[in-house]
Amino acid sequence: MIVFSDGGDNSSKADKDSVIRHARKHGVIIHTIAYGQTDEDILRALSENTGGKMYRIYTTKEFPFVLADIIKSMKNHYVISYAPPVSPDIHRVSSVIALRKDLIGSVNGYYDKSILHSWDAIGTVYMEEIEFERGSSILPPMAESILNNIFSSLKSSPNLKLEIRGHTDDIGKEDDNEQLSLSRAQSVAGALIARGINKSRLIISGKGESMPLVPNDSEVSRKKNRRTEFIIIQ
Repeated sequence: MIVFSDGGDNSSKADKDSVIRHARKHGVIIHTIAYGQTDEDILRALSENTGGKMYRIYTTKEFPFVLADIIKSMKNHYVISYAPPVSPDIHRVSSVIALRKDLIGSVNGYYDKSILHSWDAIGTVYMEEIEFERGSSILPPMAESILNNIFSSLKSSPNLKLEIRGHTDDIGKEDDNEQLSLSRAQSVAGALIARGINKSRLIISGKGESMPLVPNDSEVSRKKNRRTEFIIIQ
């Protein structure tokens, strides 16, 4: 057991000696950590009389070193690792650990690999090169994985609203490119709506060739400019 205190004893229901007797009876080793205006005498008595050790720390940065030292003092310890699946989404992880029939613990946690999050700032931009055929607004097969990732983010963060902004390169007339970029944004939004996203969470716009990322001086550069952007607006 690890006991951490950053102040004086003001609410204990058992006295120090009875706690020590109970711990010794059941083979419980108590390590103590003193931080701040702590009564070190009580913490020292708890640890020294149960086979543990008392630590005095002055900054929270010392915690990892104290915990590492406590782990090393144990006769046995276990490291349990988990390999997460490759998926941009929220995953919950639960585990039940049974060292003995009478010693069972549980671990619960989650991690989030979503592309966009509800805590991202308004104006955050996620950019993708959805490779439309020249002059076309039909979604190519390679867009499926991108759309699935965006869908997962929107599903995980139900309060998130996006602007879907289409762009083109400089090939063709300016007015035609503006309409083409809008049509491409509509195609992307339609695919997300078809997956179950409410259309009220999406706004579409088309910027045509007016906002290039790089100069349109090669096919490689033009490809970068033919992009779709997802901007958090709420």
